[in-house]
Amino acid sequence: MGRIADLFYLARAGDPEAREKLFLYLRARYRFLAKSKVSEGDLEDVVHDTLMVVQEHFSEIQTRQGLLEYTDAVLRNIIGNYYYYERQRKRRQVELHSGDPESVDRGRSQEPQIEAALMYPAVRRAIELLGESRPRCRALLLAICEGVSVRELAESLGAPRARVDEWLLRCRKALREILSGRPQ
Repeated sequence: MGRIADLFYLARAGDPEAREKLFLYLRARYRFLAKSKVSEGDLEDVVHDTLMVVQEHFSEIQTRQGLLEYTDAVLRNIIGNYYYYERQRKRRQVELHSGDPESVDRGRSQEPQIEAALMYPAVRRAIELLGESRPRCRALLLAICEGVSVRELAESLGAPRARVDEWLLRCRKALREILSGRPQ
């Protein structure tokens, strides 16, 4: 650990090369610690989010031991957040089915599933109508309907995730206006 301590103190003193090497070490450490806790698809997001928080608060950390304790706590919190949001996302997913009673999840009320199944054709028509004036919205919304994640959309489009989130926000707003009967 002597090498890490040296990198830490050099990075605190303002050495950009030491800081880069230290964060490369931390990145490898996070990947190792998190790979058994999160899916491969979420691993990079967890590591990236952890590094961003540590980078933001790096100047406040006084010792190498403090750095390791702080970064491990941040990593635990971010992994916990991913578990929480994954659980919430799965809870909100409504399985659309063809009406086959065997495909209905018996553990939940059928009312939301029935309501979603009835709304699905109206939503598809509204997406098609929106697509006449905004083809990108049509493509994005259909991809979301098919189960493509925002992260996967961002990767396939070569755009930052925040940009794709912004596009989807605008597309959903326009879709709500169509569904409510208001003009775009």
